[in-house]
Amino acid sequence: MLTIQCPECGEKVPVPPQEVGLWKRPDGCNLLRFTCPVCGRGSGGCLGEDALELLRSEGVMGIDVPAEVLESHDGPPLTLDDLIDLHFLLESDGWKRQLAETTGEGWVRRLARVANKRKAAV
Repeated sequence: MLTIQCPECGEKVPVPPQEVGLWKRPDGCNLLRFTCPVCGRGSGGCLGEDALELLRSEGVMGIDVPAEVLESHDGPPLTLDDLIDLHFLLESDGWKRQLAETTGEGWVRRLARVANKRKAAV
């Protein structure tokens, strides 16, 4: 059982490790979330590396957030039609060339690595 001070009500409260959310972000802000059993509010904040490692040593399971989550996504959202078009494109011959013509070579290399890994796994 962990003892955490709730930033909302100020009480030091017992919280089981399985009820603590922990996200290790590549930007250094490691997020802690829990629900206070006294006030019932969701609380948390950023933790340093030392606090993160201490919580992990106490049995709190964390999730490493990939850097891509923090990237800026300025384009329009992916639609179902976009996904279907991509599916048919990947099933066709010459999809790498066709995709490179519309998106740029770096993106194609990344997509090709994913496709090759999937083929190797089958």
